Amino acid sequence: MKKSQYGILLAGAAAMMWGVSGPMSQLLFATDHVSVHWLIASKMILAGIIVVTGGFLTQKDKMLGIWRSWHTILALLAFTAVGMVSMQFIYYQAIAVSDAATATILQFMSPILVVVYLAFAEHKLPSRIDMSAVVLAILGTYLIVTRGHIGHLAVTPVGLFWGIASAFAAAVYTLGPRNLIREFGAISTVGWSMLIGGIAMAPTVPAQEWIPHLSTPGLLAYLFILIFGTVIAYAMYLGSLRFTNATVVSVLDSFEPLGAAILSVVMFNRHFSIAELLGILLIIMTVVGMSFLPQRNVQMAQAAARTAPVPPNLQPAAAPLHRERRMAKP
Repeated sequence: MKKSQYGILLAGAAAMMWGVSGPMSQLLFATDHVSVHWLIASKMILAGIIVVTGGFLTQKDKMLGIWRSWHTILALLAFTAVGMVSMQFIYYQAIAVSDAATATILQFMSPILVVVYLAFAEHKLPSRIDMSAVVLAILGTYLIVTRGHIGHLAVTPVGLFWGIASAFAAAVYTLGPRNLIREFGAISTVGWSMLIGGIAMAPTVPAQEWIPHLSTPGLLAYLFILIFGTVIAYAMYLGSLRFTNATVVSVLDSFEPLGAAILSVVMFNRHFSIAELLGILLIIMTVVGMSFLPQRNVQMAQAAARTAPVPPNLQPAAAPLHRERRMAKP
């Protein structure tokens, strides 16, 4: 197998694992009735321990270095509170009140929000292509939440609120830890953030909930979320960047909402209307297309530069737009 093919395989498998994790969490909520707080706190603590331990075995200096300055400590704590914990809670809450497919697809819009934010932050009018991408993404979202029926919401208002909020939270998460990641690496930044965030969430979980009586399917779903959907998927993603360019990886990222949608059909007999399918296609095509836009589109180029998973000087020409956040996702 060629190196590029191996990289594509790793990236595609990682995206599918992230996509499958959404319906797995929906299964936990539906059958074992675990709370969002318990899932977040327990998963973040366990995953944080695994990642931090792996970090000490491979890059001890970076793992310790992040604690040697009050500036970086405060930056880490701020990212944990505003980015890591908030994104975790909002995403899982979106699944709990709607379904995994809807929550994952709506969160996939986060690169569009990053582009809009950068347009305002840089005080520059978006180009026609930028605006076209935003309009298409909004149209796709409209088709999903209405199923093509004007004035009728196919998603509950609360589900729509948390789904859109998860996209905003993912955008904030994406833009937040750039300096920490440049200096100390993704493993150190995300590993410590997950561990700290999980410990901070622990007091919100009642004592009687800490050891839930999980069914066998529920236990298997939880282990999949923890091991495959968090630790292994992220490791595979980072490994894929060694063998293929980041543009290809960002395109394969579309497997995540597709995986969530397909598994929702299989596990929960979720039926998608023609309008919903068209909306999903519009959102995926818009986000994927952003990876191929020419660099003259300022906001798109800045979104790619600011949200790339590795420092620009170490990265292939085109960067994935929203990838570092995925360590936090299920």
